[in-house]
Amino acid sequence: MKMSDSPQVLASDVALTWGRRIRAAQHSIVVFTPYFDALLKRLLSRANVPAGHVVVVTDLTPGAGALDYPAQLRAALQLIDAGFEVRSIQRLHAKVLVTDWELATVGSQNFTRFAQQSRETTVVLQQSLADSGFLTTLREWYEESWVVPRELVMRLLRDIEADARNLIEAGAALVPSFETEQAQLEQARILELVQKSRYELANGRVWATVRNARADAWPPYHSLIADRGYDFTSWTVKLDGQPRQTDLKRLEMIPILDSAAGRMAFVRLARGRITYVRTAVNWTAPFLVAGRSMKVRIDCPRSGTRRRNLVCEASDVAAPAVRLNLDLKFEGDVLRLVGHRSVGHSWRNASYSGLRDLWVDYLQSSAGIEEFVSAVFHSFKYQTLGIGTKNVREFFAGSRYEIRLFEFAGTPILTSRMIY
Repeated sequence: MKMSDSPQVLASDVALTWGRRIRAAQHSIVVFTPYFDALLKRLLSRANVPAGHVVVVTDLTPGAGALDYPAQLRAALQLIDAGFEVRSIQRLHAKVLVTDWELATVGSQNFTRFAQQSRETTVVLQQSLADSGFLTTLREWYEESWVVPRELVMRLLRDIEADARNLIEAGAALVPSFETEQAQLEQARILELVQKSRYELANGRVWATVRNARADAWPPYHSLIADRGYDFTSWTVKLDGQPRQTDLKRLEMIPILDSAAGRMAFVRLARGRITYVRTAVNWTAPFLVAGRSMKVRIDCPRSGTRRRNLVCEASDVAAPAVRLNLDLKFEGDVLRLVGHRSVGHSWRNASYSGLRDLWVDYLQSSAGIEEFVSAVFHSFKYQTLGIGTKNVREFFAGSRYEIRLFEFAGTPILTSRMIY
């Protein structure tokens, strides 16, 4: 098969590429990996070569580092029962797929479902490595490894499963603590940005309380109401050390970032209150990316915001049927692209691939990020607000808040900190 010699460099899940390489193998498949689960068996089951020509080289010693060691043993047992050969060699940490002792993929990603959701990098080598020192070394590792018998795996499972279960439970007990510490660090980081901000409330720091807005209103509704004398729209900006009055536009929507949860939304500012919160914006004006007009929709997820707190759905105005979702994480001082996926069609679609590559390149440049933020975070008014949906409680679940203002790419953004 004729192919380019240029390697393919990925910073995303490589499982699909593994699958293609495995199906294309004509003589043999060898996988080097310290950690694997049922994903590896599913991939290898697609091979067109006999099961006896498929080998997995791993490190099955108990101290190798697999937290869920019984799960790894069970996965090894599944491979053996499927007719594949499992071998073990100490201190293996490489993640390599070799087909026909000629082509290889090399990277950080383990052959596990967990790793498919992780931030991984892989180089897919296109040229033949048949006579390379690299494959010579891997052959030496293969020859040094020993075949793992099924009976050994069964005995190990019997002997250590109970102890390993206790280890897993201990690890699971750390998860809430980890998430708490992560939230506190993220909040401290955003608060540091706010303290460095050029913006201050005109008459000091604003405190606000969520309460019933009008006793005589029916149905009753809540608002985030500023303490007496405060005005959400009136701020002072420091330029060259000198304060200057600046006003946010009253009754317009402005983005807000929850400093603890990392969640985002758009809130409608009145002078002394916030009553309307919206988590989706369809921009009617075309958005230009590399000279191409795009239709853009922004959604603010309510959950999973540690990973991403914005989802941008984009389509080319000239080809609206091809749509792309971009997962973004805004952290106050940086906007990161953390994932992308197709909407309503195959990711193999050539038009989708072109759209995806265009946006990935755009959001990996500092100029593109600043342009994007300025476009989607500027204040605006909805064509239809839906005044009956007074939903401040959907974002402000607590009672007492501190509201501050900072900027990113010259764009003002609110941040909230729940007091209680």
